[in-house]
Amino acid sequence: MAGRVIGIDSETDFTVTPWLRNSLGRPLAKQEIIVGSKISAKTGDTLLIRARMFRVVGQLAPTGTGLDDSSFIPLATARSLAAESPDLKALWVGRNPEQLLSAVLIRVEDPKRSFLVAKAVNELPGVRAIVSADVMRDTRQQMGKITTLLYALTAVLWLVALVALLGRFASLVNERKTEIGIMRALGAMRGRVARLILWEGGFLAVAGGLFGIGLGWFVSQRAGEWATEGTLFPFLSLSFTESAGLYALCLAAAVATVTLSALIPAYRSASLDPARAIAQGELE
Repeated sequence: MAGRVIGIDSETDFTVTPWLRNSLGRPLAKQEIIVGSKISAKTGDTLLIRARMFRVVGQLAPTGTGLDDSSFIPLATARSLAAESPDLKALWVGRNPEQLLSAVLIRVEDPKRSFLVAKAVNELPGVRAIVSADVMRDTRQQMGKITTLLYALTAVLWLVALVALLGRFASLVNERKTEIGIMRALGAMRGRVARLILWEGGFLAVAGGLFGIGLGWFVSQRAGEWATEGTLFPFLSLSFTESAGLYALCLAAAVATVTLSALIPAYRSASLDPARAIAQGELE
């Protein structure tokens, strides 16, 4: 599958052509094609498009936009394919596909003049200009609000988890007063008792963190597929290195949170009087 096939003019294009100059060193030939990152084809493979065979000469890096699902061929070849396609004949009634364009990209040297250029273009019949700066600004503002909301929600959840874990470890220490008292009576130092509580908490944190990372990875993969297939929202997956760093940070945060919540119960358990701890544990 070649995805969306886009014809480009090598003489005027400033999106893909610079990559061609640096990677291929020449313009595209008639039967050559460049594919986006999500197209399942590699350099040297052949793709069948409208009964024509094309040789893949390159694959673009992920962009998180519709370009990832697109393929690029010379403009003249794209026009001839469109003219020969029986599915598109109805579109050429009274028109010549050799003279039609679906989109024209305009690069403005002075960004401040982009609105003036867009206004001039909109005055032409049958066309509509979209200023990319507006789209990017609106998207950036929306993503900024969503990110702030997610950070606030994460902070609230972290505080709730910290309080819940603090209560849980305090309950565990209370339930093990007899065990802790016997250990202290047999000569266990306070530091050793505290370390046992902390080690138990660390083990639970690692186990829970690994389970949460696995579940989060699965959910994020499904959410990414939904975002790209079910909507027009651009989605760019993290690289393996970025994902590994993020997962390591999450695991470290989980261990730190559990350790922090276990510090006070661990200190209290180490400070218990052995005889009183055994007596209270038997009564409770």
